[in-house]
Amino acid sequence: MSLNPSEERLKAYVEGHRDERQHWREKVRHVSAKSADLHEVAQVLERDLRSYLRERASVVPALRAGSTADAVARLSLRNLAEYWLRVWSEPRRKPPGADRTSPAFPPQA
Repeated sequence: MSLNPSEERLKAYVEGHRDERQHWREKVRHVSAKSADLHEVAQVLERDLRSYLRERASVVPALRAGSTADAVARLSLRNLAEYWLRVWSEPRRKPPGADRTSPAFPPQA
């Protein structure tokens, strides 16, 4: 999975700060436990990440690059949301008869 530069900066910031990492790990686990629909969970996390980036970019110089209000509104943080879901959420069982080769996030039409 490849992350865009803004996602990379945000990931590096969060992973470099223990309290921030713990907050996001718990948030991912909490949000993913509420819904069986991984696409819905990723959308919620993306929205929360966008708000978080907007807030943190105002005080963290490393996150300011390309983080104007307009840029953040257009920015996709979906890959980072999906990455953290894969890394931090509890594994889910596939329903009986599900194709074991299908990806966790199948393409949407």
